[in-house]
Amino acid sequence: MLPHLRGDAATQPQLCVLIVDDDKLIRLALGDLLSPFMVTFAQSAAGALGRLQAGGSFDAIVCDIYMPGMNGMQFYEEVARISNQLANRIIFISGGASSPEVADFLGHTPNTFLFKPVNREALKSAVLAAAGGSQVAASLVEGGY
Repeated sequence: MLPHLRGDAATQPQLCVLIVDDDKLIRLALGDLLSPFMVTFAQSAAGALGRLQAGGSFDAIVCDIYMPGMNGMQFYEEVARISNQLANRIIFISGGASSPEVADFLGHTPNTFLFKPVNREALKSAVLAAAGGSQVAASLVEGGY
């Protein structure tokens, strides 16, 4: 699946990324790190799931593992019910993956996992990889993004 093109011939194509984290400051920091990608924020997994069910279309999803209510692992399972391809484009982040449940989940899930604090290069590389290595992703890499 190709990432979604945003812009026209005069502008750089954009990847569209959904950031899911209950911490507003983390969401904003991740958004800054992902500039110039188009970023949409969700403060909960349930809110993000609602966006997806309403037809929201994203090239990659960056999701915190530990959140109140629906956690990142539960979010992954719900997204997989909608689309396995979309579930495979989730990048998990956390300040720590200390519980046996999380360690087991990450061990059986092919998705990328990054520890907070996340550095710009690792995050952008993970987003580009999740987006599928399309022509848009390749042009962004060549352009130094």
